Amino acid sequence: MTGEQIPDRTSGTTGTTETAGITGINELSERIVRLSAAQVRHGSELDALSVKVTGVNAWVGGLHGTMSEVSARLADLTGTVAELSEEVARSRDEFAVFLQQYERDRLASGAQAELARLTTDWLTRFGGRKRIRSLARGLTHTLTADAIRRDAVEPLIVKEAIQDSLLWDSTYWLAPALTALAARHLGDSDTSERARQQAYALDPAKAKLFAALTFARLGEQDDAARWAGRYLETLDPKRLEAEFQPVLSAIAAGELGAEAHTFALQAMLRWDNDSETPEADRGAGRGRGRHASDKRIAGSRPRALRWDQRLWELRTQVSAERFPALREAVGEQWDGLAYGWELATIPGGLLGHLNREFPDTPEELAAGRGYAGLALEMIIERPEPDEAELHHEMEWQRRVVENRGETPAASAASAAPAAPASPSAPDELAPGLDFAAILDHAVFEPEGVELGAAGRRLALICVWKSVQQSAADFVRAAATQRPQRIHLDLHGWTIDVPTDPAVLIDEPLLADRLATHIDDLTREAVRAVTHNWLRLVAGGLGGALTTTLAVVLLRGNTAASVAVGGAAVAVWGLLDLRRVPVQRRRRQDHGRRTRKESLRLLAAALRQRTEFFDTWDRNTAELTSLRMWSPFGNGPDSTPTTLSYEEDEEPEE
Repeated sequence: MTGEQIPDRTSGTTGTTETAGITGINELSERIVRLSAAQVRHGSELDALSVKVTGVNAWVGGLHGTMSEVSARLADLTGTVAELSEEVARSRDEFAVFLQQYERDRLASGAQAELARLTTDWLTRFGGRKRIRSLARGLTHTLTADAIRRDAVEPLIVKEAIQDSLLWDSTYWLAPALTALAARHLGDSDTSERARQQAYALDPAKAKLFAALTFARLGEQDDAARWAGRYLETLDPKRLEAEFQPVLSAIAAGELGAEAHTFALQAMLRWDNDSETPEADRGAGRGRGRHASDKRIAGSRPRALRWDQRLWELRTQVSAERFPALREAVGEQWDGLAYGWELATIPGGLLGHLNREFPDTPEELAAGRGYAGLALEMIIERPEPDEAELHHEMEWQRRVVENRGETPAASAASAAPAAPASPSAPDELAPGLDFAAILDHAVFEPEGVELGAAGRRLALICVWKSVQQSAADFVRAAATQRPQRIHLDLHGWTIDVPTDPAVLIDEPLLADRLATHIDDLTREAVRAVTHNWLRLVAGGLGGALTTTLAVVLLRGNTAASVAVGGAAVAVWGLLDLRRVPVQRRRRQDHGRRTRKESLRLLAAALRQRTEFFDTWDRNTAELTSLRMWSPFGNGPDSTPTTLSYEEDEEPEE
């Protein structure tokens, strides 16, 4: 029965399975159909979307093209703007240049008009002086000793000069001075004297100088010398005119007669004495820094103080390479010694300067010839004070015109237009030369004056006594810096030695004493090295005991560590036995080196002491040579003089 039932059950199951499979296939088919329909629908949508994307791409492409076109136009516009900016900048620069040129042209036109006005004003006020100067040039060149000796002077020309009404109506000093010269040549003493008095009333200094210079051209040396002396009496030494320097050079060169040299020197000495202000000189001396004026001995005369700075610059300085052993041995004393040594070199420096600047040669006087003619030309051609300012303004306006509107004070590279500022004070109106400054430059800075060699020598003669006195004061100040003995200090060993180089010093004895001192110091230093018993006992015994106990009582790594530490302590303590002989040997070696160096330093210091103070004495002795040096010169062409200095004798050294 069991075999019959089994087939029935299988048959039913198979039918059911077939039915379910068919149903699943149907459902799957339906799904496929739906998916196909959806795919078709989505494909249509994708196609539509693709069309839209294509349209967007086309629009973007068009927009990109538009942007490229706009960018190109923008680049063109930027280039155009840049070109326009450059054009604007160029136009601005051209306009600025135009404005500057316009301003210069305006200034030049104004200057031209002002120059015309000033020229008219000058001709109206001073036009007659041009003719007077022309007559003066002609007459002074005509009336010379050589022309008179050759009878080459035409009397008619001289008479025309006297008869010129301009010479009598003028208020210009040169007109009556010229009339006096012509009348004197023609023998009309009354007219000559009357004209000369009129010239003196207008300008006594220039009138007397004109007389002196014209007498010199006529070969009348005595009259030239007398009038030169009268001219010097009228001068203010603090306001000397420009012609004073060539006049002084002419007098010194003998162009105005031998007596003029004495007259000039007496006047110069008087001016020099009158210009001295002791209080001011003392203050000036203190303000010049550290030199002899700070240490002047009591009683030195204040007149010499004004040369302190000049003479101080002529000293010989002690270089760092000189006297090194002495410098080290004397220590802090060196600054005072070096200062005194430099002070003592000043007479020699001054003597060398004088020999260089004032050589006693025949060419000295010959080089000064022609100064009288230069002085005569200066007083004739130089504008008078009342016309100098107008003359300067004319010259200033003329330079503005020549420079096309550029003011003389403006820089050539300046681009900004400048208004015509008021012209500065002309040279002719500047304060006169100061006689004291002329003397200073003539003696010590010749490029600062326009004096010939003979004129500078005359200035030196004037100040010679005060310059000589100043040099002597430096020597006395140097003596105050020199002690009788100096203190040498060599590694703690001290000795006083004399500063007189002639005194002999027993150098071997000093060397033995120094060596003994160094040896004593070395022995004391060696004996000072002793054993450190605390280190020796504590280190040696303590380390050995620690090592022994560690081996006996401890085990393992601890015992090994303690034993090593104890051994190290023991070695440290026992090393003291080695330290003492090593350090003693080092100190002995150091002592031997110190002994050798100290003896070398002592020998060098003693040798340099002799050299240092010997050169000091030789430099001091140059003062005697300086006093024997003659400012008048010793050659056959030197200018004689009857001058005697009216000064007190110098105090004894």
